[in-house]
Amino acid sequence: MASIAESGRCCATKQDAAAKGNNNKIQDIFSESTMAEAIRDAILIEVDRRVQEQVGNLMQRGKQWVSRVQQQHKEVSDKLAGEMALFQKKQASFEAENDKLKNEMRSLQNQLAVLGGCDLPPGLDVRPSSSGSSTSSTVQESSAAPSLGDFSGLTSVIAEGLPDIPPFPFSPVFSPMHVAAPLSLVDALAGTETPATRTPLSLSSSLTGTHTNGEADSPNSMYPTGAPSFTFTIRKADGLDLGLNILHHELDQILRIEGVRPDGAVDAWNRQCASGTAADKMVCPGDAIVAVNDITGNPEMMLEECRNKQLLRITIARGDSTLAALPPVALPPSMPVSLNAEAPVYVPPSPSVQAGTTLNAEASVFVPMGVFSPWSVEPFN
Repeated sequence: MASIAESGRCCATKQDAAAKGNNNKIQDIFSESTMAEAIRDAILIEVDRRVQEQVGNLMQRGKQWVSRVQQQHKEVSDKLAGEMALFQKKQASFEAENDKLKNEMRSLQNQLAVLGGCDLPPGLDVRPSSSGSSTSSTVQESSAAPSLGDFSGLTSVIAEGLPDIPPFPFSPVFSPMHVAAPLSLVDALAGTETPATRTPLSLSSSLTGTHTNGEADSPNSMYPTGAPSFTFTIRKADGLDLGLNILHHELDQILRIEGVRPDGAVDAWNRQCASGTAADKMVCPGDAIVAVNDITGNPEMMLEECRNKQLLRITIARGDSTLAALPPVALPPSMPVSLNAEAPVYVPPSPSVQAGTTLNAEASVFVPMGVFSPWSVEPFN
């Protein structure tokens, strides 16, 4: 019986120990869960704090960016407003200047209407003065404008009268040139008439080799029929050009002259022609180069020839508009000269040539007289 009681006590002791161990485990579990909750709460609080801080930073940066954009927009708006004000000021100034010019134009038209009785253009009406003054008073009032000049002496001129106009027709200074009629060498240089039995020899035909039946050589076939033409030979100095502005189209067979530059070889030729009796042989804008050193129909080869060769034999064709713009040809009576029609190249005389001088018929190259450089005589082969 004693053993049974002792075994019962042992079992009870073991059960008590087991119960205490379970209680300790439960307490440990409760303490761990409490700690985890505390840690979680602390983490959530820290996260919320950091999120709020980042949101505050973003809001601050956004406000700064918006403020900067507004400032830039304000600067641009102020600049545009200033430019608009400046434009309005200029527009007002232009309107005032326009009104001033209109008033001056009306005043000038009033004066011209009083002086010459000219018709006024549409839009400019003549308003008489309120006082109904006479013609002389109107002229005097209009002449008071500082920008229109002094017209105070016009009334006296009108009162005294203008000089008489000479009877028509007026005495002609020179005879107009006729493009179609041939220009005789004797008529142009000596002023005498050509006998009817002789065939008229034109200056252009003697220079370009035109046949007696009126048919021109092949260089002129690329220009309208009957167009005047002439040929001259000229030598360029080293490193210099002709002094021509040339234009040509890919379909053209000629070189069109757009202009003559000063201090060039062709400019010297023009000066010699203008000072002599062959002003119609001056090279002018609108002329056409139809041949260079026997090269015709190929503008590129003619340009290359003008660039590379120093001795050039150039054939010029001319239209009616260019011929009409040339100065008249008049031979001074105190300078008799003679010219051989068989000469290959025309050499115009210089103004310094004395009376009785005879042109050299054997000259083959144009040389500006009185000019030592940059041109020199060289035979053309």
